[in-house]
Amino acid sequence: MRLNLGTSVGGLGVIARKLEKRLKKLGIETVEDLIFYFPVRHDDLSVVSDIAALKPEQIATIRGRIELINSRRSSIQKKFLTEAIVGDASGKIKIIWFNQPYLGKMMKIGEEYYFFGKIGFGDAGREMVSPDYEKVRQEQIHLAGIIPAYPLTAGVSQKQLRYLIKIALAVLPQIVDFLPESIKKDFNFIDLARALQEIHFPESNPKLDRAVNRLKFDELFMLQLFNRKLRYDLDKKRAPEIPFREAETKSFVAALPFELTSGQRKAAWKIIKDLGRTHPMNRLLNGDVGSGKTVVAALAAQRSFV
Repeated sequence: MRLNLGTSVGGLGVIARKLEKRLKKLGIETVEDLIFYFPVRHDDLSVVSDIAALKPEQIATIRGRIELINSRRSSIQKKFLTEAIVGDASGKIKIIWFNQPYLGKMMKIGEEYYFFGKIGFGDAGREMVSPDYEKVRQEQIHLAGIIPAYPLTAGVSQKQLRYLIKIALAVLPQIVDFLPESIKKDFNFIDLARALQEIHFPESNPKLDRAVNRLKFDELFMLQLFNRKLRYDLDKKRAPEIPFREAETKSFVAALPFELTSGQRKAAWKIIKDLGRTHPMNRLLNGDVGSGKTVVAALAAQRSFV
């Protein structure tokens, strides 16, 4: 199946089909929705530490080769225990997982993995308990980089969402960049497709910053464009002209148990003049509590209904 921006998210494979209803709760229904579902933060896990340099309580990323792995049922609480010995050029570390016996079959001796977690020290020396892991490949998604973290819903994990977004980014060449080249050049903006790639899986912090700058500009630009369109549409509409009833207005003001302030008079007069035009009024009456907004609104209202 050839993917495009409008492809249903279920078209991304078995995992996507299983998560389709849950992703809909996040507003994700198409491949395009996935691409424009931005992270709330990025965790920098790009620094890979040597095993020999690890210290107690340190939270670290390491890269090591599986030298030994075994799953067994623990005599304590009858839990499944998976233990692995992982090594790099500097040393070895023990990795422990609880109740994940499938890892003993999935991970093979000789394979390289990244592991991320807190360092402890047990009887055998350095160890990690229940770390995150990812097999070493040409492009990492979950570890050993600047990793995106997304808003989630029940039943959808960060790993699942990253995996699906990584697939969806294959259609980035279909994205049309609406900014003219002259504007991108003047403001040193990167292309939209590049910004979308880097906001999800940035190669470096400077590239992430450039992606954020471009996408923030786009957001503000589209908001201003939307507001301008609203004003343009409003200017084309007609409104009934409401004539100024001077005598009735003076009588209303005279009957008030207080005298209008200069600011109240000015605000009311601007509104009254707007109501006399044939275009819809678009004003915001702003003021502190007790500043007299109600009486100004009442002046405009009595003009309309007297």
